[in-house]
Amino acid sequence: MTLAQRVATRFLVRVACRRVLYAFGINDLGKLSKMGRRFGVISAYRSELSKSQNQERHGQLVADLQKLGYRNSHPFKSQWEDMATKVVHKEKSLFIPNIDFDSLIELGKKYNQDAVLYKDPSGTIGVYFKDGTATMAFDATGSMGITKSLNPKEDYSKGRGLSFGLMLVDDRKFHYSGRPVLPKDIEKSLEERPMAA
Repeated sequence: MTLAQRVATRFLVRVACRRVLYAFGINDLGKLSKMGRRFGVISAYRSELSKSQNQERHGQLVADLQKLGYRNSHPFKSQWEDMATKVVHKEKSLFIPNIDFDSLIELGKKYNQDAVLYKDPSGTIGVYFKDGTATMAFDATGSMGITKSLNPKEDYSKGRGLSFGLMLVDDRKFHYSGRPVLPKDIEKSLEERPMAA
């Protein structure tokens, strides 16, 4: 299982067709549509630390965000499965509206996170790994890969009958340095190597 798949389970996801589905419930969908053109998702938790150490780190992350001027973060519970031990770890994550890319990446480094999730004002959204690569959510046309479901039997996160997720193309890595991946980067990749619809 790839690092992208391991990180994906932190946000309650499933894996299908070499794509990773990050699933959010309806309350988060409302936040996405109302809280600005960009956002980030991050956790300070590490599986090798105790519950009290992780809770302390979470508090430090909230304090760091407040020092940076981000006082409107929203906590939510998440979990991920250690692929080696099959142990499921529960943790707190933060949804941060309007955070800039550099601040999110620096916080990810500070808290030794494998990856952070970021949506750019240009409409790109993806998982940015600490190794300088990113896995992006897009379809065969280059449009943002969002799936919605009204079927309560779907294994997405559920909320009042509606759920949605992000289809991250796991077998196509983008390199980033100082800026998020942009639509033109995705378009170039698709021109060089088209993706099946």
